[in-house]
Amino acid sequence: MTGFCTECGTPLGEGVKFCGACGTRVTQAKQVTVRLALGERRSMTVLFADLVGSTQMIDGRDPEELLDGLAAYRMAIRETVDGFGGFILHHLGDGVVVCFGYPIANEDAAERAVRAGLAIVDKVAQLAPAVAGSPLQVRVGIATGVIVGQGNAATARIEDNFTGAALNVAARLQSLAAPGEVIMAQSTARLVEGMFEARALGPQTLKGFAEPIAAFVPTGIRAGRSRFERRLEIARAPLINRHVERDALRRLFDAACGGAAQFINLVGEAGIGKSRLAHVLDETAPDAAFQTVNLQCNAALANTVLHPHIDLLQRQCGIAAHDEDGVRLQKLRAYLAGRPATDPNAPALLASLLGIAGEDVPPVRMSPPEQRARTLAILQELMVAQAREKPLVVVYEDLHWADPTSLDFLSGFVEANPAAPLMMIATTRPGSRLEWAERGTVTTLAVERLTADDSSRFAEAIGHDLGLSPTDVSRIVAKTDGVPLFVEEMTRMMLESPERIRRGDLPETLSDLLTERLDRLGPARRVIQVCAVIGREFAPALLAAMMEQPLEELNEPLQAILASGLVGQGPGENLSFKHALIQDSAYASLLARPRRELHERVAQRLISDFTEIAEREPELVARHLTLGGKPHAAAGWWLRAGGAAIGRGSAQEAAALLQAGLDALADQPDDEARRREELGLLAVLGPAQMVMKGPGSPDFGAVQRRAYDTCRALPDAPSLFRITYGLALYHWGKAEFATALPLALDAMKADDPSEEHRLAAGNMNGMIRLHLGDAMEARNRLGETVGLYRPERHAPLYPHYMMDFGVFGRFYLGIACAMTSAGDVGATHARDAVQLAEALGQPHSRGFSMLANFIVAMLRSDVATARDWATRCRPFCVEMGFPEFVAFADVALGWADIQDGAVESGLARLDEGIATWKATGFETWQTWFGALRAQALVKLGRHDEARAEVAEQERRAVQNGERLFAQYLADAVPSPP
Repeated sequence: MTGFCTECGTPLGEGVKFCGACGTRVTQAKQVTVRLALGERRSMTVLFADLVGSTQMIDGRDPEELLDGLAAYRMAIRETVDGFGGFILHHLGDGVVVCFGYPIANEDAAERAVRAGLAIVDKVAQLAPAVAGSPLQVRVGIATGVIVGQGNAATARIEDNFTGAALNVAARLQSLAAPGEVIMAQSTARLVEGMFEARALGPQTLKGFAEPIAAFVPTGIRAGRSRFERRLEIARAPLINRHVERDALRRLFDAACGGAAQFINLVGEAGIGKSRLAHVLDETAPDAAFQTVNLQCNAALANTVLHPHIDLLQRQCGIAAHDEDGVRLQKLRAYLAGRPATDPNAPALLASLLGIAGEDVPPVRMSPPEQRARTLAILQELMVAQAREKPLVVVYEDLHWADPTSLDFLSGFVEANPAAPLMMIATTRPGSRLEWAERGTVTTLAVERLTADDSSRFAEAIGHDLGLSPTDVSRIVAKTDGVPLFVEEMTRMMLESPERIRRGDLPETLSDLLTERLDRLGPARRVIQVCAVIGREFAPALLAAMMEQPLEELNEPLQAILASGLVGQGPGENLSFKHALIQDSAYASLLARPRRELHERVAQRLISDFTEIAEREPELVARHLTLGGKPHAAAGWWLRAGGAAIGRGSAQEAAALLQAGLDALADQPDDEARRREELGLLAVLGPAQMVMKGPGSPDFGAVQRRAYDTCRALPDAPSLFRITYGLALYHWGKAEFATALPLALDAMKADDPSEEHRLAAGNMNGMIRLHLGDAMEARNRLGETVGLYRPERHAPLYPHYMMDFGVFGRFYLGIACAMTSAGDVGATHARDAVQLAEALGQPHSRGFSMLANFIVAMLRSDVATARDWATRCRPFCVEMGFPEFVAFADVALGWADIQDGAVESGLARLDEGIATWKATGFETWQTWFGALRAQALVKLGRHDEARAEVAEQERRAVQNGERLFAQYLADAVPSPP
């Protein structure tokens, strides 16, 4: 085999000049074997066949006596392997190692291997005995797995340095097989499930393998199993949002039932769901009296004349693989007796088609062209006769793999356009130039990809109640780009092996399909591998720089890649992979060392030649440096990327980027260089975690403690003040004031504190003292910091603290004023906080300012104002991802409902807000929430519960020292008269 047709993708045989499927002239039948100088990784199915008893055959005999028998044995294997598209890797004595999926991948490589194994057993058994009375027999073992090939310096052949477990598993399984038996590993059996009759051997202990390997003996090909039927038997996946196509097929079916034959061409890429649609009438018209027949084309049999019709005729006649010629002829005649054909030579012609021989078979006395034409006419006549018995739906699966004679059959059928209740549906892939489909009587339906929402529904339907999380579904949808088969297989892999998804592995069931599409590119395959390293989207200019070639010289391979449909036009001049899994497949085919070198080269090119991209998207440089094995260089770029995300107000994105930087450094020596880089990342990650999860969250606390310890371990303790502030903030959130206050005081011990230090430490001291119950002292301290604040000088501190001290200071100053009988002044400070936050445009500061207004309003018993600000605050903070602000808004809205008389529902909402607040890890403010809850319980007459709530909160206040709301607790439950 030399490659694929450039028009329709049909495999091309050695030396062919025209494609047998579409007739395109093969202008350059050149070898397209992919031989990377640095090697490659690819999934292959390995077949190991060995001659039984060869040692005994040789013993005592002259070697020349055996040459003819051994030559016939080897020729039988070669012819069989070539027929199924295999590649003979090695001859090992009387054994042979065959790879399927190399040098050109086949999406049905496992099926080809098993078919070849069964055929080898049969063909060798039919050879004349090498020694009188000693027929030749073979044992065959088959396994599937990733094979790594690397160039052998001694021979310049990549095949001389193949390694992979599948090679050894196949050899070990062969040694377990009985003479004339095929054994396949579970790795292969999974890929051919439903295609073969098989007997399970159970787990087998193989020499050199720690774990037993499940093995199976395929005993024959299962008759009449279309690819769709096999998948449906395994999957039972639902049909998602194909309403337009389904309705169109139903209308055409109704027309066919009226006696006007209908021909439909369902066109779509591999895995898009064509077969499911072709069988949709079985689901949408269950009560209709119709019959269905399936003709399955097979890539391995693309040059076998009328192979789908032979299979169908054998099924209709009831012919089994083990039937003798006489039995087969008898079954054929019985079938024809029920459907008499007008051609008197029908029995002879169909017997010839089925390969039935013998004295009782009538001879065919006509030229080959006449025999061909009359055979096609008989097959058409039989199909029409069957339709007239009962409306008939004929599903012609994978017509892009049909042999030329089957295509002629279909063209003739369409041209004849018989008046019969018949509907023929063919499934084809884009690019298949099929003459019959261009007739005006043929309806073409394009099957498009699913939307993201539909893909989510599909994944969820497959997962059922098996623990598929929303995050899992999102990952699946992002990877599969709306192709149902990809969604299905990725979902199953997620459920069975979630760790493989996280590693970026591809499902074995898709590996061959994806690799085949890459192999069709020929020499351009190397180019698309480099594209895959660059990313899902890539600039041609960057690719040219990576390949160290002028862009004009890459025009030809780029045009081939675009024509393949694997890559399309992206934004601007960029190109983009149409499928994430295609990119993954191309990426995974590279060996680890050249892959690292390519990543490093991309990073260096971005830094030196594409500075605008590097500055705009520093995470690209960081990712390539990390994957290129340069973690220390990557850390600085991850920090830039995290800082940029902070500047955009995206704390979640920033946290992910900064954590990626820490992960990149995780396996580096624990020296000063690593600690400094980690500290830079931790110093920004802490505030991001605070915004995402709240100051009391364990995650925020863990980051701040790690940052504090790392900082103190460095000689010059860089950024100690900011990190100490963050640690104090965590302990304040946990109501651990005895720890928080000394940290805040330590931050002010410098001889000449900067304005930043005075602002941050002043705010921290003020709010801690407020919660400790010293509201007047807090008011004084907070008043000083608010007076010191100047937005033009201090607003740039926001990214380091994720709060603006002008807004935050007014927030707590407003509360302190309200707690010291200056509620009107407090309300003014709260309104000033809003005005400042709006001017600054900082999301977290805006949240604080809204919080300030409804808290001050609650302290002033201003229900309307509190409800107004809480109502504004909640959706904004939900969108921004500020959980503690959302919780406080629910507390405020519940309190407002209680004050307005909706006590039951208000208490429920209050409780919901308190629960969410606790979930963030916050301990502060809970004594006040308890007082509000107790007031509501009193209004409901549940005095015992109210007193228990107050008692619990008083115990909390004694334990943590939060005395700010002591009077609220004392007044919550009136004393009995």
